[in-house]
Amino acid sequence: MHQLPTTIDALRRHQDDIATLFDALERSQDDISTTFDALKRDHDGMTTAIDALKRDHDGMTTTIGALKRDHDGMTTTIDALKRDQDDMPQLCTTVDTLKHDKDDMPQLPTTVDTLKCDQDDMRKLSATVDALKLELDKERSRTTSLEQRIDEMFKAPASCPAGYTMWRGICYKVFNTEKPFSRSAATCRKDGGTLAMPRDAETNAFLISLYKPVSSSDVFWFGLHSLRQEGTFEWMDGSALGAYNNWAPGQPNNDGRP
Repeated sequence: MHQLPTTIDALRRHQDDIATLFDALERSQDDISTTFDALKRDHDGMTTAIDALKRDHDGMTTTIGALKRDHDGMTTTIDALKRDQDDMPQLCTTVDTLKHDKDDMPQLPTTVDTLKCDQDDMRKLSATVDALKLELDKERSRTTSLEQRIDEMFKAPASCPAGYTMWRGICYKVFNTEKPFSRSAATCRKDGGTLAMPRDAETNAFLISLYKPVSSSDVFWFGLHSLRQEGTFEWMDGSALGAYNNWAPGQPNNDGRP
């Protein structure tokens, strides 16, 4: 117990350090919010008509590059916050040690309660960081979708091969053959394409209308899977699921399918 006052002083200095770190994290969060608002304004400016997009294609490419750089900067900030969060287990160990000496030091419970408050603040900050990361993933998905549409406008084929139907500059075909997901994807690759990726409600409705006349079954494969990590869905091109989804009731149900 002779070393306990020294430990408390060290903890108080550590508490001051945590407060300083928390202030820095709050300033970083404000910077992230400012950057995120700027991204939203940039994104709103990218909803111009197709003819204007064609005229300003070079300028749009520059804007998308800037968005990517901003995304990278936000990712770096989020990773730094996560590293700070990893330091919390050591603080929890210190709190448990102080609890054992509570009977000998009447002022110790106050210090423990203060440390608990700091720990609660860090948990709230962690939740905020997770929310920001989710918004960043959504923004990346929207940007990827926009890039894809721009590419579709400038690279759309004049016509589709026999058996295919064009939708928004992309050729689609229904295969009425029952296969597992991996073999279905392989069939599309062999035909020079990939499983369809309905990133919005309109494309999803088009795929259903294309499929219904061919088969009476109510299920078919398209290019969304969680093969890399169970429960985390991504498209065949590696991009995140994004804001749009249209799960059936009880789905996803983790039944072993992609």
